[in-house]
Amino acid sequence: MKLQFISCYKHTVIIIWLLLDTIPIFPQQQLVLPFEKGKSITSADTAYVHGLFAQADKIRGYNIDSTIVLLKTAQAYSLKANYPDGIGWSLLSLGIVYADKEDHKKSLAYLKTAGTYSKKMIFMKKERFTVLWYANMAIPYVQRALYDSALMYLIKGAELAIASRDTLMSISLNNRIAATWNNNGQYKNAIYYLKKAEQLSLAKKEKRFLPDIYNNFAINHWAMGDTFQLYFYANKALEITEQIEYRSEQKMATVLLANYYLALQHPDSAIIYLEKEQKLVGKGIPKDHFHINWGFSDAYHQLKQYDLALKHALKALNVVEKTKANSNSYTSFYQYLAKLYNDIGNYRNAYTFQLKYSQMNDSINKAERNLAIDRLEAQY
Repeated sequence: MKLQFISCYKHTVIIIWLLLDTIPIFPQQQLVLPFEKGKSITSADTAYVHGLFAQADKIRGYNIDSTIVLLKTAQAYSLKANYPDGIGWSLLSLGIVYADKEDHKKSLAYLKTAGTYSKKMIFMKKERFTVLWYANMAIPYVQRALYDSALMYLIKGAELAIASRDTLMSISLNNRIAATWNNNGQYKNAIYYLKKAEQLSLAKKEKRFLPDIYNNFAINHWAMGDTFQLYFYANKALEITEQIEYRSEQKMATVLLANYYLALQHPDSAIIYLEKEQKLVGKGIPKDHFHINWGFSDAYHQLKQYDLALKHALKALNVVEKTKANSNSYTSFYQYLAKLYNDIGNYRNAYTFQLKYSQMNDSINKAERNLAIDRLEAQY
């Protein structure tokens, strides 16, 4: 199992959870808007919009279409109530959710319109909204691999966050900038911004950001072939996550350490971390179980326990077939299966999966060529 099955770009998207912290619930009263006399909004209006955002946040991970309906309802209600904060947040959130759907045209349209509401906010500082806007404007560009455009927005957001003394956003954006440089293969630049994020986190005693930062350090050093730094930072991340119960980053640290031991051909140690990851994932999402079972298969393959290796490989294959996915990691898994069957002596299946690997690899290369053409068209 190679590192490529770990996502090297972790989408730490700044999304609706921030709305819940920044849109307040007010005591029952009439609030006269400063920019249009005679119009007013009640706490019931703000609470209703706030509730729609909360519902959207709960279902976003598994029902995007319903999330869009909720956000459009929040937008329509905010327009009727003349509530600019609600309109701005609705537009911003719709831009992000359409990015989830990879509908880049709609995503950019909503995000650009959201930017016009930064000066109209009543209850939220315009600087905070603008910083969030810059951060999320980067998403559709990252998805289309237009990294220069994405970085332009992220860096502007980071500069404004520093100028407005918004430490939390400064940390988050430096981490996002690092992730974007990582995705572009510029690992030294990524490490530079991770150091900035780490320094801010330590200076402001914001320990909760450190696991994500340290895992990203580990990923970048691993990409540069520095296994010592991978081990060092993944362990630092794991140590902190165990203190503050940060499950998602604890899982990432165990994934990195399992990969570290598999790469060094220490399968017994890898199995320890894979078992930890399995407990953290629980039912989890299919992709998690794909990664875990591939890891177990690789470990038992190294131990020459072929029955167990094949058992876990078939569990991972079941995920691939159910999701009908077409990604680099799944393609590489077919290549791994070909080698496993070859070592077992089942040459027919070895040939079958080597052929599948070649076919999928050709398909992905074609898609990447098309993406490169799209990038050029978008830029020029």
